[in-house]
Amino acid sequence: MTFDPNAAAAPDSGVFGLATPKDRCLVRLIPVPFEATTSYGGGASRGPAGIFEASKQVDLFDIETGRPYEAGIWMDPPSKKILALNARAKNEAAKVIAAGGADGDPKLEKARAAVDRASEDVDAFVYREACAALDDDRVVGVVGGDHATPYGLIKAISERVPGVGVLHIDAHADLREAYEGFTWSHASIMFNAVTRLPGLGRLVQVGVRDFCEEESDRIKRSKGRIKTHFDADLAARRHAGETWGAQCRRIVKDLPGEVYVSFDVD
Repeated sequence: MTFDPNAAAAPDSGVFGLATPKDRCLVRLIPVPFEATTSYGGGASRGPAGIFEASKQVDLFDIETGRPYEAGIWMDPPSKKILALNARAKNEAAKVIAAGGADGDPKLEKARAAVDRASEDVDAFVYREACAALDDDRVVGVVGGDHATPYGLIKAISERVPGVGVLHIDAHADLREAYEGFTWSHASIMFNAVTRLPGLGRLVQVGVRDFCEEESDRIKRSKGRIKTHFDADLAARRHAGETWGAQCRRIVKDLPGEVYVSFDVD
């Protein structure tokens, strides 16, 4: 059957309604339905499935790039192992979050450790999948899940592209150390990236508006490795007459030539 980019997506089609086989796709998306450390609200683990279904309602033609879908975009089926890890880890994490942290309590410490182990398993899974795809010359993306999920991909990229920068678009800085006791918390993704990945270059954050004093101090002490464009400052500059286009050009100047983009929906 001939693929018609103007037609409605077929029921059995892939992401964006595409039918390109996995081995012929330039872009590979890894769904990671994991949200164990989410500290307010929930539902991020349903994100990959929701994005997959919603993508089929998106028209494929793009006014700027034309027909990017022709390069091929593939999204893996969600891993049953990750889904099972999420269910178990969320149950353990809920006990710790409800208590405001483990605080030395043996049962809560056991639960906290179980969540960290599950998160490490998720990181290892993403890292393995990302390495395989990158070694196959694919452009790789992670679809979460909470914001801790892309760590394995950032690690894989930083090993292959020394000095790679991160463009981090988020309401939060995510620079907390072991938030609520969880080493791999969603609120610690960028802390872990800049402290554990020596191949990572500059972290450039955009739109941050909700952060703690610890994170502010970490940004100031980074000697320029972390550059944060706070939402309040961006708004004040626009009010003073700076255009959004000028702001984007100023932000991009802070980045190296190779960049990983991380976008958190807040």
